[in-house]
Amino acid sequence: MTAADITVRVVVVNFDGGAVTLRCLDSLLASDHAHLLDIVVVDNASVDGLLWTLQERYPQVRLIVSDVNEGFARGCNLALRDLDGVDFVALINNDAIVHPGWLAPLLAASEPADVGAVCPKLLLNIDVNAVLIDAAPTGRLPDGRDVGIGVSAVRIDQRDVTYEVRYDERFWADERAFRNDNGVKWTKQPTASLWWPVEPDQSPSVVDVRLTAVAPTTVRVGTGDGQMREVEVTPAGTSVTLHPHEVLRVVNSAG
Repeated sequence: MTAADITVRVVVVNFDGGAVTLRCLDSLLASDHAHLLDIVVVDNASVDGLLWTLQERYPQVRLIVSDVNEGFARGCNLALRDLDGVDFVALINNDAIVHPGWLAPLLAASEPADVGAVCPKLLLNIDVNAVLIDAAPTGRLPDGRDVGIGVSAVRIDQRDVTYEVRYDERFWADERAFRNDNGVKWTKQPTASLWWPVEPDQSPSVVDVRLTAVAPTTVRVGTGDGQMREVEVTPAGTSVTLHPHEVLRVVNSAG
């Protein structure tokens, strides 16, 4: 069997992974042997709206959508039921990124007949920038939810990343699940944050966040350095420009 004949089923299990999962897929598709990869993403009943982005950005990636969160092991099994024509299986956490040459050493290490599984070296890489929001409840939506501040758009260095950044658990689930077609992400607790991964040597970004509220209110907004400023937010929407310089470290999504 030559390298040209090999098919590697890559399984990525996702649960509300947001930008973390996107970065994982980008690294796989940019790797040296991407043409050998049969990538399958198993979504464990996510509510962060990432599925729309996955379908639009990665038509070459197959999606398996579970109605319930099966966890990592069972989630992987959903992608391992049809292995006809598959020579190797790679299970990759959605919070990992691969080095461009990641696959060749693993294939070489698996050649001896008595080798059943191999593992690469894993390095920590979890630097993020964040936007912090501190606001009291501003009202109730027609669907009955008490909400604070809504995030209707996020742009990083002029690029729309509204559905790519990671919203923490203090936001309500994806608004399209509530039939809110404008896609606003509402906070459900007084303090909340959204974040995105950055490279260690990446230049500071300019972040533009569009905020809205049920009723006019004063909101404290800041970045990972803890410096907060007050902003007046109205139902018509208020744009805030931030310059995050402080890099944070977080525990990533774990599938």
